[in-house]
Amino acid sequence: MQDTYTLLVKEYDLDHEFDAFKKTFEEFVHDLYASTKLIDGIEDVFQRLEAMKIPIGLSTATREEWLLPVLDRHNIRHYFKAISCEDHVPQSKPHPDVYLRTAKLLGISPTHCIALEDSLQGLTSAKAAGMYCIGFQGPEHLHREEDLSTADMLIAHPNELTEEVLRKL
Repeated sequence: MQDTYTLLVKEYDLDHEFDAFKKTFEEFVHDLYASTKLIDGIEDVFQRLEAMKIPIGLSTATREEWLLPVLDRHNIRHYFKAISCEDHVPQSKPHPDVYLRTAKLLGISPTHCIALEDSLQGLTSAKAAGMYCIGFQGPEHLHREEDLSTADMLIAHPNELTEEVLRKL
């Protein structure tokens, strides 16, 4: 957060003290996370993987204190056998640390893991960890364009990850 504050002060001549900025930022993030919706079809993928006895890990560039309430609100935390957040590792995405930690917690070599990513930062992180990476470019998912051309596979909707496709990977 200090890096964000320093950047805003430099770029936009922000005149807030750090403590005031931090309070406003955290209120904004809590409101933002409170309004999140699940990606259409993603819980079906979780259920498919669970039925196939394939463990699911979550590697995120967000803080645990912001993530866990969202998982609980959507009642999906139980799907994840390992969770790694930015505050669990020395360096967050695009560094591979969160993915490497998740693979270690799962007891699986990163080269035997598949990452589903919707951002260039995340894709870079997963690939640096040595993982196969599926780029998700759902037309209604993000309000920004992300260059995911280096992904091993691209999908537009989670329903493309059928059991047949998942078994081939």
